[in-house]
Amino acid sequence: MNARTLRLIGITGLVLTVLVALDGIYMLVTNYKPDDASNNILHLTDGANLLIAAGFLLIISIVAFLLSRQAARRETSADTIGATPTSTASSSATSVVNDEVGTQSTTQPEIQR
Repeated sequence: MNARTLRLIGITGLVLTVLVALDGIYMLVTNYKPDDASNNILHLTDGANLLIAAGFLLIISIVAFLLSRQAARRETSADTIGATPTSTASSSATSVVNDEVGTQSTTQPEIQR
C-alpha cells in the first residue's frame, strides 16, 4: 500500500474512533441498559463494548499512520536513489565530437527501436 492510502485509512479510523467513543460514553453516562436475557456476570453493557471497540479502532489508526510515514520515507528514498544529477543528464543528452579539422560538432544520441 502506498502512503496516501494508509493515511486515508488512518484518518477514517480516527473519525470512526471519535464517533464510536462518543456513543459509548453517552451510553455509559445515561446508564443505557436494554432488557437483556443474559444474567452472566461477564456480560458488559453496550457502552463498555463501544469503548472497547473505539480502543481497537484507535490502535488500528495509529498503526496506519506509522506505516504511512514509513512508506512515505521509503518512497522518497527510492526517488533519490534512482535520480541522476541534472548536469550529467544534460551532458549525456548531446555529446561533443572533435573533427579532424579541430571544430566541434554536436551529435544527438540515436533512438533505439
